[in-house]
This record gives sequence, structure tokens and C-alpha cells, in this order.
Amino acid sequence: MSEFPLRNDSYQTAKNVAVTIYKSGKEVELLETHPEEKGIVIKVKVDGEEHIKAWAFFKDIKPSTMKIDNGSKKIEIAFEKAAVENWPHAEASSDATTPLYQKWSKVDFPEEEEVKDQGIDKFLQGIYANASDDAKRAMYKSFIESGGTVLSTNWEDVGKRKVEAQPPK
Repeated sequence: MSEFPLRNDSYQTAKNVAVTIYKSGKEVELLETHPEEKGIVIKVKVDGEEHIKAWAFFKDIKPSTMKIDNGSKKIEIAFEKAAVENWPHAEASSDATTPLYQKWSKVDFPEEEEVKDQGIDKFLQGIYANASDDAKRAMYKSFIESGGTVLSTNWEDVGKRKVEAQPPK
């Protein structure tokens, strides 16, 4: 798995919010969707290679209202908002997710030499690909609920509570 290769976007109306993944002439297969109240994580196969992408929305959505339109040129995944209102942005502030990527470089991982050349996205995708179902659930929940500031693989901890956003330390 590598960096997400497809152009993507999000938009909103007062009642709905949606993400769009543009196929750009590539062979794209939607493998998994994991909607949560704060966002969605998807897994796609692009030209035979698997990729993961997460979106954290500005406010809560109704995950059970997910509608997928898998067309020839794009995939659109739409949800009803938990409350009818216009948000300043469809997605949570990009400032909230910045610390996630800046802080990982300071962690001492055993496989650090291999990872340097591949980038942090590849490393995190490797963790996800080899994780248990509980660890994957913990990763989804912690990332989405915290707006991208927390990433945990500990389901025993994350499953019991709401994961709050944490500012960089």
C-alpha cells in the first residue's frame, strides 16, 4: 500500500455531506467503507494495489444514512448530517490533523531504516494491514473521533470512551 493516488474532494449542503473519489481513468474497486459519527475510512483497490483514506467531518453525521454512487468516473459517498446546518467546511480543520503527521517522526520504531524511504503513509498503512480486527476498529474510532489528532490500536481503551482531540505536545 502507498499514498492515496486518487484526487478526492468533499462538499456539503445544509442536510448532507459527501466525499468524492475521482477514478481518473484508473481501475478502481471500493473494497470497504467504515462510517462513524465523525467521519469515514475507506479502502479501495486502484490498478490492483490497495489504499486507505480517512475523512474527518466538521461535525457529526448519521452513519446509517450512507449512500454510495459508484459511477464510471467517480465514487460518491454521501451522508445525512446529524443536524441540519451549514458548516464552515465539510471536513474538520486540516490544522487538527497536522500534528498526527509531524509527531510520528519523533517516535523510535524498530523498522525505522526501512520506513524512512517509504514515508509515513506507507508505514501507517502497514500497521493497519497487519492489525487485528480490534486494532483496526480502534484506529478508525480514535482517528475519526479525535479529528485526526489521535491514532490508537488499543480497542480495550478506545472502545470504552469517546476519544477527544489532543493538541500537540
